[in-house]
Amino acid sequence: MTRTMAAIAGAVLIALATVGLSPAARGGDGQRQVQGDQSRRYATAATGACRVRYAATTWNNGFTANVTINNTGPAPVRGWRLQWVWPGTQQLASVWNATVTQMGTRVTARNASWNPAIAPGGSVRFGFQGTYGRTNARPAWFALNGTSCAVG
Repeated sequence: MTRTMAAIAGAVLIALATVGLSPAARGGDGQRQVQGDQSRRYATAATGACRVRYAATTWNNGFTANVTINNTGPAPVRGWRLQWVWPGTQQLASVWNATVTQMGTRVTARNASWNPAIAPGGSVRFGFQGTYGRTNARPAWFALNGTSCAVG
């Protein structure tokens, strides 16, 4: 998938989330949820008022990934929610420093009780372990509370 196609796909998903999806698509039935522990890890990069850094270590058909969300805006982010879509067959197994739900290729990470806010210029980190089938390509886009973030 080209970067342009990935950007368009991300914009479409954000638009769908804005206009409202069915309860099942928003996190109802069929969704897996994993509660994280308090381990520390690093991760992703973003645009807009956020930057997300995503760093994965891959082996055979498993991986760990560390994600860092930076608040590049002037106001604190209270109650954060980071969304992305896997480009492949990735499935989450365990998570730390966030609560994560996955429905198909759509993933939503939410703050844990101990990290609900991101101060201006600050960051929050979480990570996870997962499995994959053919390839473990990183997500092409991330959205923080519905707003696209810079990646890198």
